Amino acid sequence: MVRDEHQQSDRVKAEPPQEDFWKDLAHRFTPTRPEEAQDDTLDALLAIVRPQDTVIDVGAGAGRLAIPLARHCRQVTAVEPSQSMRDGLAAAAQEWGIENLRVIPEKWEDARTHTANVSICAHVLYTVTAVEPFVRKLHRSSKDTVAVILFDQPAMSNYFPLWKIVHQEERLRLPCLGEFRDVLAELGIEFSEKRLPRQAPAAFQDRRTAMSECMARLFIQPGSPKADRLDAALDDSLVESNRGLAFPWAKPHTPWLITWNPQTAVSS
Repeated sequence: MVRDEHQQSDRVKAEPPQEDFWKDLAHRFTPTRPEEAQDDTLDALLAIVRPQDTVIDVGAGAGRLAIPLARHCRQVTAVEPSQSMRDGLAAAAQEWGIENLRVIPEKWEDARTHTANVSICAHVLYTVTAVEPFVRKLHRSSKDTVAVILFDQPAMSNYFPLWKIVHQEERLRLPCLGEFRDVLAELGIEFSEKRLPRQAPAAFQDRRTAMSECMARLFIQPGSPKADRLDAALDDSLVESNRGLAFPWAKPHTPWLITWNPQTAVSS
């Protein structure tokens, strides 16, 4: 599924993508201060992580989870290959005064880390092709708990109607919760799962931001015919909401927390 989706993405790109895909999107993954908004995913992880624990955050992004978790545990190791994400992570760490954070600028598959009490992997596995060694490494790197967070539907599904308008074909989907359950079953890993509160669809601050983010998500080059189609589609699609501009068809996403104890889970 990942291979086929990536091949479709490569086929519709008019020219090679920018070196860092997350350059125009990293701002969406910065941590939110506790006094500003509740974060149900963070609350669920804080119930797992103890003050004396060490934590690995695989695909830490701009620190949405790693930064606040670092305030509640002994040390966090953030594994993040994107320079744009790491820049946001460094800025957030400085703003929050976080000093117990170690950053590894590599993909999880290549990263060399020490074993931690808890390994976290939030919304990363959708695009992992070699899922078996990825999950086995999570298993080996965790003393007490592996915590994986995934949506029950493709993370980009709310962009699918625009994909059909712009690229004139149906968007192939990436694996999500259901497929990951199958992976764990094949690996013989016994796990627990918890449904977290639904997350409202993303909204855009303004029309310009909507255009910029949609172009990045749909691999569209400025000034192209596809950019013109997208521009017209947004004129017809965006509606005002209490959070900004949004798509009327967008549905909430439900994240699930999948956990297991490497000491007791049976792995084949």
